Amino acid sequence: MEPDFMGKEGFTWAVGVVEDRMDPLFLGRCKVRWLGWHTKDKHDLRTDDLPWAFPLMPITSASQTGVGTSPTGPVEGTWVMGFFRDGDAANDPVMLGTLGGRPDKPCNPNEGFNDPRDYSPAFYQVDPATGNIVKEPPKFTDVPQHPRDVKFNKKRGIEIVEWSDKATLVKGQTDDDGNLLSGVLVEETDSQEAQVPDYEFSYNYPLLRFLGEPTTPRLARGREDGSTKIDTVLTSIGPGGMSVVKQVGTSIVQTKANLRMDPYPKAKGTSGSTFQEPASPYDAAYPYNHVHITESGHAIEIDDTPTSERLHWYHRSGSYREMGPLGNIVDKSNRDYFSCVLKNTHESVGGFKYSSIKYGYELCVNTAGGQEDYWLRVKGPGDVHLESEQGNFEVYCKDGIAFITASKIEFNAKE
Repeated sequence: MEPDFMGKEGFTWAVGVVEDRMDPLFLGRCKVRWLGWHTKDKHDLRTDDLPWAFPLMPITSASQTGVGTSPTGPVEGTWVMGFFRDGDAANDPVMLGTLGGRPDKPCNPNEGFNDPRDYSPAFYQVDPATGNIVKEPPKFTDVPQHPRDVKFNKKRGIEIVEWSDKATLVKGQTDDDGNLLSGVLVEETDSQEAQVPDYEFSYNYPLLRFLGEPTTPRLARGREDGSTKIDTVLTSIGPGGMSVVKQVGTSIVQTKANLRMDPYPKAKGTSGSTFQEPASPYDAAYPYNHVHITESGHAIEIDDTPTSERLHWYHRSGSYREMGPLGNIVDKSNRDYFSCVLKNTHESVGGFKYSSIKYGYELCVNTAGGQEDYWLRVKGPGDVHLESEQGNFEVYCKDGIAFITASKIEFNAKE
């Protein structure tokens, strides 16, 4: 047996901060500055000179070619815990997991143990010949961000409002109601008119508009936390008189409420004969809601809150699928919706079925050109009603015979 080998000389662990996750080998490795082992002075130790730290994947991931889960997760600014496979030499680190917290001040990209990215992001491609990173011209739109807002425009439909990349200084930035805009820094002055440096697109972690909050996703913190309610909060972020105006109402819960569609009319048209997109049954309580939020604003919820159990898949555009506590399912697409079936479709409805279409409706049967038919049957004594409020009713039978069979036929014409 070898006298010395990995794991024999003890377990050396550490905590540190991710400063780079752009692994040219696509293995999920990160450049981590380890507390106590590395200085925060980036002149003495640059981010590029930090050793790559491997991620330790769960047993449910094969970590093998062609099978397994992507080894991505930490972002710049994430605190991690790990160990060194080479012991006190500390050159071969492995990340075991991430550590959350409650950030109360912005990062300083010029110091170690911070998200080092500046406001001119340069993303990369890998040169297949050399394996070196080739940086592309900076594009702020390449950095994933939660939408600033998702709105409905009567002419253009759903619009995703992204954060701006322009840094401007204006007096008293307000909305139509005179309120300071959300997501911007406000410098408090002696005058009543605040000077507002508009750093909307501040993508360094921790994000400015979430300072003072736990790193646990808002959806997971639930109803007792208050972050899913409509409210405006002014939070101090330390010396210098800087504050963050946060519009808490821009949560996913509020976005869905804002985009809830108007009631649809039913075909009978009687008084009160409408139906509507159901309100979200979200009523999560910590710690029962298991949430995964991505950088661009997608969300998955597996909610075990007693009497409020849900499954929820949400796209940053406001499209979603949600299963409520009683098993109700709501599917919503904020753009086009395609359902493509190569073979047969079977649909069974145990009650009533309602469809409301804002514009036209086309149904084309037997596109293969064979001998297949179109059947519409009402069983029992129910009637068939076909009504055109102002237009014509036309029936064409180009090369066949039109049959109308009934015990009695009545025609009523105004002229």
